[in-house]
This record gives sequence, structure tokens and C-alpha cells, in this order.
Amino acid sequence: MKAKLECLPCVARQALASARIATDNPELQGKIVQAAFGKLSQAGLDVTPMELGGIVQRTVRSMAGVEDPYRDIKRRSNAFALRKYPQLKKLVAAADNPLAVATKIAITGNIIDFGVPQRLDVEKALDQILHTPFAVNDFALFAERVAAVDNILYLGDNAGEIVFDRILIEQFSPACVTVTVKNEPFINDAMEADAQAAGLDESVRILPIPIYPETTEEFEQAWSAADLIIAKGQANYEAYSDASGPLFFLLVAKCDMVARELGVSVGDLILKANSHCS
Repeated sequence: MKAKLECLPCVARQALASARIATDNPELQGKIVQAAFGKLSQAGLDVTPMELGGIVQRTVRSMAGVEDPYRDIKRRSNAFALRKYPQLKKLVAAADNPLAVATKIAITGNIIDFGVPQRLDVEKALDQILHTPFAVNDFALFAERVAAVDNILYLGDNAGEIVFDRILIEQFSPACVTVTVKNEPFINDAMEADAQAAGLDESVRILPIPIYPETTEEFEQAWSAADLIIAKGQANYEAYSDASGPLFFLLVAKCDMVARELGVSVGDLILKANSHCS
């Protein structure tokens, strides 16, 4: 999915927010934002929104001299989600359809995102989860595929959210699961340390990958070998919506552009199969 004009003010806002997190020096913040704007103006719109975000985040980290501006935020997000984990596991265990509830929990975790203009209320969403339908509902096909496959590739998204992902992934046993995380800081996206904090490294293979469209041979092999690929979060939808493979997209629609493309409202829960799964 290519970037639209609406992406530019969103990424510009992201540049300012990230600069303010990375440094409390107003002069340096201004220089970072100006540099990011200059690079964005050269990038054009023939790229994905994730690529635009990558330009911004690398500019922020380089000019601020900060390896990971969102490190503390990610730790707090992980801690919040881990406090919720026992309660959510009980919710799944008591459900008539544990996979459906675990899937909704994982998608609701997608709300924990510092890369979008408005962050929705996680607590409120969790309270309402059992009564919230999927706005795009390919769950029946998803459940059928989960039950039939042996090798699942799960494209992870944010820190904190990855704990919610764990609840869904624990429904996949005995399938072999590979979970991707970023190999460099990118807003509050999960990295290997976040997957370890979530306890995922005890039961699945953790695969660090670069920011799209960069790739690695190991990632390409994991993609080709997967019987089922789960792309989690809006950024992964934007990056891989045109990709080939047995893909399901699990996300909350967080902006007007994506909501419009999917025919839903901002805040809706999405479970969408691509054409290769239908």
C-alpha cells in the first residue's frame, strides 16, 4: 500500500513527537524536524508509510544521538500488558471459543501505538472486547487455517502489544511459530528484548528483521516456508497488503486513510484474509 497525501502530516507529526521524546533541547528538536521534513520531501509518495516512518526515525536517532528514544516507553508498555496477562488468560480459558477471544485480545493490543495521532483507550477496549464484532470478519477461514497448518510466521508490531500476541500464539500449539521483531529501533515497535520480556522466547522462534522494504535471506526463507502468515498491526498491513502468500491481517484501523481503504471506521477491529487465502 503506497503512501497517500494524508500520510505526510501524520509522519510530520511523528517527527515532532519523536524529536521531543529523544531530546529536551528545543533548538535540536527544531533541527531534527527540519532535517526530517527535507528528507521526506525528497522521498515522494511512491513508498509505503512505513518507509516514510523509517526515514523520520533514523533521522531522529542520528541527530539526537539516542540509540532508542522509545526504550522507556516500550518497557512501560510491556509492564502494563504483563499485568493484564493473567486476567486475559482467564478470559480466554473461560470462553466458548477461546481462539476467537484470543484473536480479539491480540487485535485490541494493537491500540498500544505511539506512532498514530490518537491512542485509543486500551482498558476500555478490553472491557468491551467480548461485545465488539469484527468489522472485517474472516475469522471462520482463519480458524480453519490455524487448525490445519504446521508452520506459522507471525509479523509482530509493537512492544506491550506483543504480550497480547502471546495470548493468541499460545492457541497455535503444536504448530511451529516464528515471530518477527524489528532489528533496529522504530518508534515503539517490538525488538528482541521486548519479545523476551513478553516470555515469547520460551516457546517460539524470534526473528529480528529490518524495516520494510529491507529484508534478509532468513526472513525470505521463513516467509516461503510458512503455511500461514499473520501480519499484525496497521503498519504491517500498509507494508504487506499487496504481498503474495497465505496472509491474514489483524489490526485496529487507526487512521482515516486505512479505514477508508478497508471500508470501516477508525477504531474498528479487522481480521482480513488476502486473496491467496480465500
